Amino acid sequence: MASADAILSSQVAGECLKINKPPLLLLSLGLVVNVFFAIDIAISFFVTYRDTSNCLLITDRRKITTRYLKWPCFTPDVASTIPLQIIYQLVIGKRQGLWGLLNLLRLWRLRCASKLFARVEKDVRFSYLWTRLIKLLCVTLFALHFAACIYLWMVFNYKIKELTWIGSQIHSFEDRSVWFCYTCAVYWSITMLATVGYGDLHATNIGEMLFSIAFMLFNMGLTSYIIGNITNLVVRETSNTFKMRDMVQRVSEFGSMNWLPEVMREQMLANG
Repeated sequence: MASADAILSSQVAGECLKINKPPLLLLSLGLVVNVFFAIDIAISFFVTYRDTSNCLLITDRRKITTRYLKWPCFTPDVASTIPLQIIYQLVIGKRQGLWGLLNLLRLWRLRCASKLFARVEKDVRFSYLWTRLIKLLCVTLFALHFAACIYLWMVFNYKIKELTWIGSQIHSFEDRSVWFCYTCAVYWSITMLATVGYGDLHATNIGEMLFSIAFMLFNMGLTSYIIGNITNLVVRETSNTFKMRDMVQRVSEFGSMNWLPEVMREQMLANG
């Protein structure tokens, strides 16, 4: 069920804009994702586990159910699955307010994605290199999306729209579509992450400046993490090649020093 997190970005994009009538596609995707995670919770009541005290596999359904209900993650799992804001909108009749922060409970679902990657990394049937690269790509895309949502949230909660990063450049942005505003936000967040800074979009109030400072500090850590992981992966993948080249060079030098026949050298390389 963790694969459903790929749809999370399309959900939160509309939520961050605080649209009174969000696109039907976003609501439909949100409900579909909630159904997937509800099924995942139901399946968890039937998943066996291994007792750490005696290393025995527990198959008793009552013990499995009791263990999951007492597990600290059970309550967040249920809370992140219930469409609380849709219920709030139907009861109160509006989407704005502090209740919009309930959408942050959906971030708990990323725990499932992390567990999925951890299992795949240990599975020898999958390439460790590509698994790690895909994980790093997902982390980068999520950071860009989350920053873009915060930028949009700050825009739509600021009183003077002309004094925002998008309002100072596009005066009629509120009349544009959801995806137009979201694309602009992602564009700015990726220029911030890449430290390019074209200058066409920039912070115009104190709140945006403070968040930009925090985001740049986060970017330094994220960039170091990504570069360090990629360097480690590349060195690990190329280490076998270096060992092979070193072995071939030593065999060639040994054969030349001892005047070995060419056929024997080839046999040594083949057996090496």
